[in-house]
Amino acid sequence: MTLRTSCTAAIVAALLAGDGSAQSHRGGVVSSLNVEFDPPGIVAGDRNLAWVAGIPAPVQAAVGAEPEMNLRLTISALPDTRDFVIEITNAFGTVFETIRGEDLTVGEVYWTLTVPANFAEVSVYGVDALDGLAFEIDRVAFPVPGGALESIFGDNDLIGVDNYDGDHADVVASVESAVGRLTFFVDDIARDYCTAFRVGPDLLQTSRHCIRDDATCDGAKILFGYKKNAFNATLRGQEVACAEVIAAEDESAADTVLLRVVPSPDDEYATVSFRDSDPDSEEPLFIVQHPGGATKQVSIVGCGREDDVITGAEPHAFGHTCDTKGGSSGSPVFSLEGLVVGQQRAGHGNPDITDKLNLATLGTLLTGVDAPEAAEPVFAPATSTNHETSTDNATPLPLPTASESATANESDGNAGDPTIVSPGSSGGGVAPDTSN
Repeated sequence: MTLRTSCTAAIVAALLAGDGSAQSHRGGVVSSLNVEFDPPGIVAGDRNLAWVAGIPAPVQAAVGAEPEMNLRLTISALPDTRDFVIEITNAFGTVFETIRGEDLTVGEVYWTLTVPANFAEVSVYGVDALDGLAFEIDRVAFPVPGGALESIFGDNDLIGVDNYDGDHADVVASVESAVGRLTFFVDDIARDYCTAFRVGPDLLQTSRHCIRDDATCDGAKILFGYKKNAFNATLRGQEVACAEVIAAEDESAADTVLLRVVPSPDDEYATVSFRDSDPDSEEPLFIVQHPGGATKQVSIVGCGREDDVITGAEPHAFGHTCDTKGGSSGSPVFSLEGLVVGQQRAGHGNPDITDKLNLATLGTLLTGVDAPEAAEPVFAPATSTNHETSTDNATPLPLPTASESATANESDGNAGDPTIVSPGSSGGGVAPDTSN
């Protein structure tokens, strides 16, 4: 097992760079690992534990930020019988994902769901795993410090969805659960954020410049219910994965994409409805969003349609005065009746400018208005976007250097080296406790 542990601030800064036009947010990086599944040839316990690997976060979360990790598994061989499972847990045994052998394919590159912790464990259960299974944990993705580019009109009036108690609080509450944070991985070097929203039982809508090709969909995750409650505690709901792209409109047009996800979101998460007309001039609006990949917020104070010479010339979009940040792309723009009338697509990204309009796609052009039943290939080669760092010759970012005293103990949040535990040893082998 080898682990590269060097990086420079310049590399991170380059990854986080970009202008503020299209509003995805580069909020994290992807680092390389080399942790191979190498079981000792025995199993232990009632569940036939074959192997455990502990993966610490390469760096600690910034003060006030939520720790998170995603791992990438590359499957190189599978046994003839696939009665085994791979579980992804935190240090306390809370299960965040169960991957069944029967659902894997040789050559597959699999990004796990998000573990909201500084440490993750990968456990393999089942006798079948000892005869022919081969995979490697070769990437870890994690957030890094850095604020999102702001696109604020006037004062910053963004507020947590559960903290808004204005005149339209009931309307906001009735639709906000449809909105989730979209996390996706760019060229195996960056962890980016946008916003998505539910338009059907297993269909979600977001911006085309966020999900730019099928490969991006393959690793993308959407987290529902990620918000602060009235007591400022962080809540996390169900996370689902992008399964396929159903329809897409290029960035030069409506800049929108329709995704099918697995599993279908639970019934507690609303499905939006679309209005059959676009917003009128100066019509009050609100946007539910995940600015900077942070917990869910709403812009409603001073939020409405307004056009100038620039936005008025856009055939597919309209201007508005709602506050947004990087990561807000793909957010639904609602009328005060709670109907979707647009989708956020771009902002200026300059915190010193407070009188420049933001841009949203016209709601009547969104693909979710008339969702197709089945997918066909929809992506032509992606057009270049100037908000992305060039990755023509990109390689995975090496792990940042951890302190010499760093350990894999989640309780103190320090980083350390991956650990491999044999079944039955003092370092592992107990079945995870899923009661948390």
